[in-house]
Amino acid sequence: MEGAQDRIPRALERVGNSGNAVDSAMSAADKQALTLTQAKSDLVDTDIAKATMDMQLSSLSYQAALAAVSKSNLPSLADYLR
Repeated sequence: MEGAQDRIPRALERVGNSGNAVDSAMSAADKQALTLTQAKSDLVDTDIAKATMDMQLSSLSYQAALAAVSKSNLPSLADYLR
């Protein structure tokens, strides 16, 4: 009987530790669920028209930069006169 009474506190400690681990896991799962919900909301709530316009503007700016660089590498009239 005394041996069983000595094991009770250790068993209760293990149960408490297991409960704490479950609580931590649940808290982490709740945080991850909130993060995923927010990410999904950001994706679903995206304004497609604005995103398309932004993409077109970026593409136009890129093309203009490429054109400017390509023209700056062309020989000028001064190069021919040398």
